[in-house]
Amino acid sequence: MKGARTGWAATPPKKCADIPPGTAYRQGMTAKYSIPGAPIPLIRAARDELEAQLAMFKRAPEEYFKHRPSNCPNSTELAFFDLVPDKVRPSQHRLWMQTLNLTRLLATNVYDHVNSLRNVLSEQEIPLFAHLTIGRPACESTATIMYLLDTGIGAQTRLTRGSALLYADAKHQTALAAEYPPAVRPQMEATAQKEFDQLKGEIDAAAITVEKDKSKKDFKLVLGHHSALMKPNLTKLVTDAFPDRPGAYRITSGAIHGSHQTLNALTTNTTADQVMFQADLAEVGALVSLAIEATGKTLAAFAAYYGVGGEAEARATLQRVDIMNGHIRDLRSLSAP
Repeated sequence: MKGARTGWAATPPKKCADIPPGTAYRQGMTAKYSIPGAPIPLIRAARDELEAQLAMFKRAPEEYFKHRPSNCPNSTELAFFDLVPDKVRPSQHRLWMQTLNLTRLLATNVYDHVNSLRNVLSEQEIPLFAHLTIGRPACESTATIMYLLDTGIGAQTRLTRGSALLYADAKHQTALAAEYPPAVRPQMEATAQKEFDQLKGEIDAAAITVEKDKSKKDFKLVLGHHSALMKPNLTKLVTDAFPDRPGAYRITSGAIHGSHQTLNALTTNTTADQVMFQADLAEVGALVSLAIEATGKTLAAFAAYYGVGGEAEARATLQRVDIMNGHIRDLRSLSAP
């Protein structure tokens, strides 16, 4: 894969002490192939498989909802609220609906980021680090969807999990509003506080309480014997969602947080006026494979919750992951000594 070896200038360079004062540095934004237009099978396959997966991802959830049977978790939970006391039923039902709406918003977030990943891959230029930052939110949203739509829990636990996330977000927005510029801060604070008060009122009316969880040093929302932490461990959720990809979450965080080890790993040579990078195509392929898997797991969570099989989508996802993994193996065999 010599065509993928690139020269890319960036500042600050790797060895600042070796650079004469006043030196002008060339700058670039992406890696480019040394042979313009050189086709790389992995990149072409990545775009094709992502495009096909996204088309399926966009279509399937609506079909799941339309064809849900009467005994699926969604239908049984809807019937469950008919048995809830009149005093708390409206608020519990609205919070449950907001929880399901949150899963749809999260699914849109998955789609948007995976689609953006497809858009940054091209046969003329490839990213050095951007694919990592794009991939992480997709994984986080997928893991949260799996947490909320878990078919191993019932309506009341789902209600507390969703309410806890909604409460945590509304509380965070009140703190965030205080950081706005003075000119707009009063309006932002008033809006955030009003929305928090409305949500807290709904939670109170639903007979859900906010309590201190001493063992976790966090708050939890409690409904009878059911409870959920206000801030579940997102790293654990992602790790549990992708058990076959240990460390994937932490690897993607390296680019987001500007880890020296992550950024420096792609440097191949440093001179007085240029830092040389070589894009890691195998890593790009692995991230694409992970993104395809994330969309597949999201679809599987919706399929299970709405009581439809989703077998065709699961098979297609596995086939696309296998295609990408095959290209990664081919790439590594070419670069092996």
